[in-house]
Amino acid sequence: MSDTESSIRTFALVDTAINAAIGSRWYIDHIPDNAVYPLVLMRQIANDDLYSQDGASGHVVTYQCEVYATTKAALNSTAAAIKARFAGYRGAMGDVDAGRVWCRITRGGFEPSTQKFWRVIEIELGTNE
Repeated sequence: MSDTESSIRTFALVDTAINAAIGSRWYIDHIPDNAVYPLVLMRQIANDDLYSQDGASGHVVTYQCEVYATTKAALNSTAAAIKARFAGYRGAMGDVDAGRVWCRITRGGFEPSTQKFWRVIEIELGTNE
């Protein structure tokens, strides 16, 4: 797990609402066997440099957070807590200096084979580095 991923996870889990919803069940890249729900699975999906007419002007990394829960109510409250924590944030996240954070809830559904509700949240972390 990269330092950025650890920093994002720690930033999320110190939030009272997120911690109440999922405890420490914010996983990077894979869900362990016999996991308890609700939980969050986070993975990096993009890593891009930003450019202006003057050249490189920053960097943005996009993470996909998949929220899984056994009830739609737990799913929606967890997703709302994550969006409230990240959307519009600027400042330190552990060792990472977030110039800006964009957060959007993109899609969701129900998986009949696992009997779990799911929702995808994208978190874009921009820096001026």
